[in-house]
Amino acid sequence: MLEKQWQIIHKFIFSCKSNICFLRVPDGLLTEELKNDFCVIDAAKDFSPYKPFLGILESLKANFADDKSDLTELSYSVQRNSFISYFLTGFADERYDIPLANELLYEQNRFIKTIICLLEKYSYKNYLILNAQCLSSESVAVIRALENSEVKGKFAFCYSAFKNDMEPSAAFNLLDEYSSKPNYLYLVSDILTIAKDRTQYKIILDMPEEIQFGMIYKTLRNNRIFMCLNQLKEAAQWVSENFMKFDYKDNQKRELSLELAKCLFDCNLVDESILYLNDLIDEQDEDEFTSTAYYYLARAFSAKKAISLINKYCALAKKCYEKDENNKYRALNAMLDFYYSKTTNSEDMVAKYQEALRLLEMQGYTNNYISLSVSVPWKLMNDVNARV
Repeated sequence: MLEKQWQIIHKFIFSCKSNICFLRVPDGLLTEELKNDFCVIDAAKDFSPYKPFLGILESLKANFADDKSDLTELSYSVQRNSFISYFLTGFADERYDIPLANELLYEQNRFIKTIICLLEKYSYKNYLILNAQCLSSESVAVIRALENSEVKGKFAFCYSAFKNDMEPSAAFNLLDEYSSKPNYLYLVSDILTIAKDRTQYKIILDMPEEIQFGMIYKTLRNNRIFMCLNQLKEAAQWVSENFMKFDYKDNQKRELSLELAKCLFDCNLVDESILYLNDLIDEQDEDEFTSTAYYYLARAFSAKKAISLINKYCALAKKCYEKDENNKYRALNAMLDFYYSKTTNSEDMVAKYQEALRLLEMQGYTNNYISLSVSVPWKLMNDVNARV
């Protein structure tokens, strides 16, 4: 019986005209014979952004990572270093500029476009993605783009759990959408049935408590830098819930606290972010984490329009940056200080405006420089004598 069903699955995948197909079958039917025809990836154990696609590209990076010309040509300028550093080291370098709010969707689409272009150029194998119910909305967006691409090889997405009707899932919504199309197969064995554990739909399944610091930090930072926010939110909440269980060194806990605070902020969990940032400034004397925490506290309170607290933490951050003029957050802090300044003195406003522009240009934050330069400083406009 199993051999016959294996043949059905095999024939279905390779006779499918589309480069993507969807299977809803028990794991037990995915025999070793079938897996031999594919590169097998378990989405439940993959925590990379846009999983499994960045992981696939990482396995192909020998073709493009060293030369960098393809990454330079195919990527958006502000995202280029994220791709280059990720493929060279496995860690995306920190991105210090602030992505513009009205460009968030555009930036996410540019990440997807770059991934698809690289897959079109270098991917040629067949891939079997297990536990496809664990894919995030960002991964689903890549799948949609993949179907209309010229990527070679097959991508078979296998779901092995039932839909949880209590919580929305982009992965299951995608499956429902394709359930009446030719590239969908639903096969249940007489012996094996699909697992009814309704927790298995999660994007981030429970990691082991003894998980290494580097793995958690890498998961959080890479998903944050690549703006894979749906997956990031679930990972950040899992880490937050299990934070006290981690047996890490004090410095590692501080580093993880700062990264977690950044992630929670980007996921619009501002109150949770503030809790971790406050812990960083309360624990000990000022260090590299404290000055960054001051800046992020100012940003967090800007989301709450708490002007007095914004000014307080901008001032504390600025004091730290006086000792470290090359600090990457110095220009961004100056920009925030200008936006939320309480001063009514026109000369002071002009000075803050020009200083913020100078620092943004000096530190190479082009998008933020342009955004600030075209913004209207209303306090100056209301003072005719102060217009510059």
